[in-house]
Amino acid sequence: MALAKKPEDRYQSATEMLADIQTLRAGRAVSTKIARPPMKMQWRVLSTLLVAAILIGGLVAIAVYTTKATKGNDLVEMPYVVGLTQAEATEQLPGFVITIQHAHDPKIPIDLVASQVPAETTKIKTGTGVVLTISDGPGDAVVPVDLIGKTLVDARASLAAVGLVVKQTQAVPSEKPQGVVLKVTPSGGSTVIAGSGVILQIASGDVEVPPLLGLDEIQARTVLTQAGFIVKLVDATDLTQPAGIVIAQAPDAGTAQTIGSAVTITVNRTEPTDTTTQ
Repeated sequence: MALAKKPEDRYQSATEMLADIQTLRAGRAVSTKIARPPMKMQWRVLSTLLVAAILIGGLVAIAVYTTKATKGNDLVEMPYVVGLTQAEATEQLPGFVITIQHAHDPKIPIDLVASQVPAETTKIKTGTGVVLTISDGPGDAVVPVDLIGKTLVDARASLAAVGLVVKQTQAVPSEKPQGVVLKVTPSGGSTVIAGSGVILQIASGDVEVPPLLGLDEIQARTVLTQAGFIVKLVDATDLTQPAGIVIAQAPDAGTAQTIGSAVTITVNRTEPTDTTTQ
């Protein structure tokens, strides 16, 4: 035998529910109680909703943080702007804080970007500061005063350090070691346009043969030895010349010869030299 359901139980049919609704509309009270879900089920629903709210809030917070972090870490590659005008370089650097400074530069024409910091291809954040140096043209430079006596390699480095170059080298005979600077044009201490060139005279490693004609044999030997030559002796007879003097030489005086080469002198012998014993 089925037990009658309590008033708080669910309605037996939709007809009963509709009757109660009509009673309520008429302003009369109803005796049937609307079924409520058990308390345990209510807590379960509330717990589920709370957990869902917490999860959704966490996901939103993570999304916001990720977006901000991504925007803050956006890196772009620094473009190459050297050689551009200031306006052209600025167009290539949207979103950056640009600082302009000026300096003389012997290689970059006036009013063009001579250098940039950071360098090209560097990965940097948008909004980073960028320093552009605009060329004021070559400016002036002073020829170093200590070039004479230096090697060509060292002289070239000294000139480059002040913004100058070697325009021409002239090899000339000298007793100095080969490649040593003998003369500078313009001279040391002169003010010239930066980027311009100077002329260097350097020792070729050759020396000029000194004039020997008319010297006696001992004097000629001394001069050649001091100049770094080897002496070769030839005897000859010329009755028109004093005995014992140099009447010919080879190579001729003024000829450039490598230090250590031989020079032949011809010494006048008025009488044959007899080296035999009686």
